[in-house]
Amino acid sequence: MAENLQKILEGIGFDDKEATVYLACLELDDGSNTQISNRTRLNRITNYEILKRLEKRGIVRIFLKKKKKHFVAVDPRIIVKQVKEKLALAEAAVPEFLAGANKIAKKPKIYFFEGIGGIKSIYDDSLNSKSEILTFTNPEDIESVLGKKYVDRYVYERARRKISVRGLAPDNPAGKHAQEIGELVLRNARIFPENKYHITNEIMIYDDKIAIFSSKDEIGLIIENKDLSDTFRNIWKMSWDNAKD
Repeated sequence: MAENLQKILEGIGFDDKEATVYLACLELDDGSNTQISNRTRLNRITNYEILKRLEKRGIVRIFLKKKKKHFVAVDPRIIVKQVKEKLALAEAAVPEFLAGANKIAKKPKIYFFEGIGGIKSIYDDSLNSKSEILTFTNPEDIESVLGKKYVDRYVYERARRKISVRGLAPDNPAGKHAQEIGELVLRNARIFPENKYHITNEIMIYDDKIAIFSSKDEIGLIIENKDLSDTFRNIWKMSWDNAKD
């Protein structure tokens, strides 16, 4: 039973020694530091420090008996009342806690990736998109770095999951091919003059995310933030409206 009470006290904020000392006081009714330390088997200095700590918290009270300090444990119901009061304060503060959490949630989350595996992780993340994917892309660069086998598998899986993509690509052979076969893989592509706008990095916009990466340098990042993704989405749409069908 004592072991069970010890665990209960530790569960409401007592450390193991504080719980031991309080239970010893409760069992003795009242006692001197020496009497209590004999029961707790703690040295008298440590035992006394804990008694003083409990006294400051209103869990143990001190009185003089024959000119000697004695300690008595407060009624356990007082401890329960203290816990309930603290819980009530915490519950009342929940709206403030949530307001603080919402502020944190609004800050952009940024994830960095390195290496070929990291670039593939970014692509894999886009396969969970709930929205269409908008891209600035150069298919030649992507395929040369990630390999045709991986790219084909990604495109197949994206189409299988019914995630559509609209992409802006340069008017090189790979870009034109992406445009030609687009209908087969849920992709609508428009091209832009490569000699005027040279893109070597890939940008994907989906859900509340912007993925930016360089296949050449094998580095990338995902920024998760609604305001930023909406801004990039609008920049992409302006470019889309001025590109060739």
